[in-house]
Amino acid sequence: MSPSGLLLLTQALSVAAQMAGWAPPVKVTVYYEALCKDAAKFITQQLYPAWTQLQDIMAVELHAHGKSSYIADSLGCRFECQNGRQECEGNMMFTCAKKYIPDLRRYMNFLNCVMSRLGEPGVGSQRFTEYQLRAAQKDLKRLICDTYQGALPSACYKGTVKSKPSVIRF
Repeated sequence: MSPSGLLLLTQALSVAAQMAGWAPPVKVTVYYEALCKDAAKFITQQLYPAWTQLQDIMAVELHAHGKSSYIADSLGCRFECQNGRQECEGNMMFTCAKKYIPDLRRYMNFLNCVMSRLGEPGVGSQRFTEYQLRAAQKDLKRLICDTYQGALPSACYKGTVKSKPSVIRF
């Protein structure tokens, strides 16, 4: 196929996708820590329930190193975590699990299971504005539905999201 034919095909597919109500998924990036009760609360009470209903319109990225930092020295890298060595080890466990559980559905089930054991779980995405953080902690499902620019799935009209949400751009 010639480059101009490929361009026309790409444009036709783009127009067809727009007419069908397709839009790119809402990107949700979560930085969390293994022993953070707020992170556990967010993951188990907001992220996981929203994801189970809206995974078709969400692109989730999970990073188990919320407020940790590292220091590079002659011995390599040394990580320091907000809640100490055990949290660093927990963060490494989640990172390792993510590597060996590449299927997002299986990893989300694993993450939800482990974080639910902390009691009251949370979030810490450095990319969120304060408004987005408060909105996500209150009702992540609503925030996803409000942010998504395509045809909304029926889950956006069930439960806490009762009518077509307004568009919020960040």
